[in-house]
Amino acid sequence: MIAKRATATHESAQAYVESLIEQFQRGKWKRQLDPLCPAVTGRSSYLNEYGQIDQLAGCPLDPGYKISAEDWRVLMHNPQNYEWIGGGILARLSIGYMEGSLGLQYMIDLDFDILEVKRARDEKNLVRELQKGDANGWNSTEKMKKETEGLERRVKAWEESARQRGDAAIPR
Repeated sequence: MIAKRATATHESAQAYVESLIEQFQRGKWKRQLDPLCPAVTGRSSYLNEYGQIDQLAGCPLDPGYKISAEDWRVLMHNPQNYEWIGGGILARLSIGYMEGSLGLQYMIDLDFDILEVKRARDEKNLVRELQKGDANGWNSTEKMKKETEGLERRVKAWEESARQRGDAAIPR
């Protein structure tokens, strides 16, 4: 349970999340990167190929980069995540917030999955969904192939833009 004061303000929530990230960084955890996400460091982990904040990228943020307070508010309005792998376990820290009649409310979740089990489950679900879509005449497999090719091109452009900004591309 997170104490209310830990997430009462953007600043306190950011400090709390940074303390969690620090614990992972000190441990035997390594940053997890999806093959369809840019393997970049720094601010480029949330900037698109045009240098704009890309809130909908869905790719994990660089845990080694301290986000500015201004970027934090923009980013965390749409849930973001950090991911690590350690000892065959995938850890995902998800953060987001809402502001409304109840005030500022942060949602912070930390989930763990056995990596092999998660990958097998995800693959099984993907195959089932593609087969279902193809059976219904939606050409799901062909559409996914085209989307994947487009994403791969975008990731390359994203990584090149990151290098031009001075951030590093991480070997996969």
